[in-house]
Amino acid sequence: MNRGKREKTASPWVSLCRGLALGATGLFVLCLVLMQVEILAFLGTAAQWLFFGAGLLWLAFYLLRYRESGDPRRNLFSGQGPGGELVQLASLSGFRRRGEAEGNDAAAESFIQAEQHFRASRFSVAAEACQRSIDAVPTLPGYLNLGAALLNVADFEQAQEVLELGLGRARREEDTEFEAAFLANLGLLHTRRGRMQEGLESYEEGMALFRRLGDLRGRADCLLNIGSVYAHQGRQEARQTCELALKLHQQIGSRLGRANGLSNLGFILVEAGDLEGALERQRAALKVHEDLKNPLGQGQVLTHIGNIHFRRQELEEARAAYERASEFHRQVGDPLGEASGLVNAGNVLFREGDLEGALESYEGALEVHAQVGNALGQANTLTNIGSVLARQRKLAEALEVLTQARDLYESTGVRNRGREVVETVIARLERRKERAQQRAKKNKKSS
Repeated sequence: MNRGKREKTASPWVSLCRGLALGATGLFVLCLVLMQVEILAFLGTAAQWLFFGAGLLWLAFYLLRYRESGDPRRNLFSGQGPGGELVQLASLSGFRRRGEAEGNDAAAESFIQAEQHFRASRFSVAAEACQRSIDAVPTLPGYLNLGAALLNVADFEQAQEVLELGLGRARREEDTEFEAAFLANLGLLHTRRGRMQEGLESYEEGMALFRRLGDLRGRADCLLNIGSVYAHQGRQEARQTCELALKLHQQIGSRLGRANGLSNLGFILVEAGDLEGALERQRAALKVHEDLKNPLGQGQVLTHIGNIHFRRQELEEARAAYERASEFHRQVGDPLGEASGLVNAGNVLFREGDLEGALESYEGALEVHAQVGNALGQANTLTNIGSVLARQRKLAEALEVLTQARDLYESTGVRNRGREVVETVIARLERRKERAQQRAKKNKKSS
């Protein structure tokens, strides 16, 4: 794409219109007040023209806010991502507005079906419908939604191929809006595979384009996902970033953005040790997802709630939350959610002393994470397996597994509680191994 040409599309006019509209809104309100007290009649024709002009500018302001609000009649809207993130989707109006599939009923019908399935969290069926639409007429909206659906069923290899294809086409066509959307979804793809730095770079590039377009919804989505990455990296700016994203989502009236922002803040507060504050925010997020009838979001938040109860030693409450979460994940066919359920069940069994049962659950989760190429999920699960082996006094096996986990954490750039546990346990096991070797040498000499 011609980058220099795109730079000329910067948004000073958007900023100017916004400022004028805000000022005009004040005039409009003033005129309404004047009418109520019957002062306007004394001001004559000039005041009436002022009133008319203020009304027009107020309308411009309303339309601008409408443009930034994430309304589904725009080209793009926000969808639920595979790990509590926000994914970019093309709307039906965006599909029709481009005119690429005009006159092709098969492409349009399949696109409509795909959007309906995605909104109902039927991601596998949504992917099939998107593919039928693309087979009829290849379009940027079709590629974007297919990539998003593949992300949500953890088909990362195919999702990357589709998203990169769409990104290349958007750049050739100099379609900045869709270029930003593809970059945002590629950021999500990279982070779900544990490639945090690549994910951040894609998010930031996408967010810069959304800012240039004056698209507040797109900016807020990217910012929220960036905050989630910061949280997994243990960075101090995670909370501030998520709070800013939440503020923007509340400003534009995005309920899905608000729910995900609250959940992200809850996750951050857990890491900071504020379990009560974390639980409060997760429950608030769950209520929004329930109102939205969003099963994927409910499953993700219930998992977080279960984790909080687990940290508080409330095993029955944790188990109940995990079981409800698993029901939602099975409902939408979410493999990563099912893997998370296996890990959580293993955690409860481990805490209850059932080491063999815990190991079986962890190994099942590890298999799922390996199949979808989720490096971070593999690292977290290997950490749990290593802990079980250490408890069983299988020190050599535990050390081998935990070393694998450490290497995976290093490859992802993630610094979380799991990585800290791995490093602590490895150091402890290496000391135990060294002492055992010294005792063996001493016994050999004495004999």
